Amino acid sequence: MTLARINLHTVRGHNTYCGPAVIAALTGRTTDEAALLLSLHTGRSAITTTKPPEVIAVLRALGLHVARHQAFDLDFDGPSLRDWLTTFAVPSTGVSLVATTGHWQVVAGEYLADNKHRTPLAWRTIRKRYLRDRVEAVWAVGINDFSRARSMP
Repeated sequence: MTLARINLHTVRGHNTYCGPAVIAALTGRTTDEAALLLSLHTGRSAITTTKPPEVIAVLRALGLHVARHQAFDLDFDGPSLRDWLTTFAVPSTGVSLVATTGHWQVVAGEYLADNKHRTPLAWRTIRKRYLRDRVEAVWAVGINDFSRARSMP
């Protein structure tokens, strides 16, 4: 099995929270559809906050490969989002699901998307204050591309 690269989508929909926004950015679904999927998974009627297992389960159910890439101990001051973007290794898939303190972002190369930046934009153009949040964990995200898998003789 190989992993194909994901292109970030513009975040569309009425739900304004970050969990549904990153699912929308990765899949092209609306934030409303993403919130419904999260609701079905969690049993909660309103989706305002999300935990890593919830977001990851929905992404996997939608056919994406999600694997833990890095985790940081915030007791020892994990890197800021800006420091992580400039100095840490990006997963081989080129797409990262990043959990900062109380927030989700998706990073693909030079581009970042979340509920505040609904159209993926170059992260270097984002205000520095926004990039100060501490990174808790990073997951590599890719598409399970079975068409490239070797066939058995």
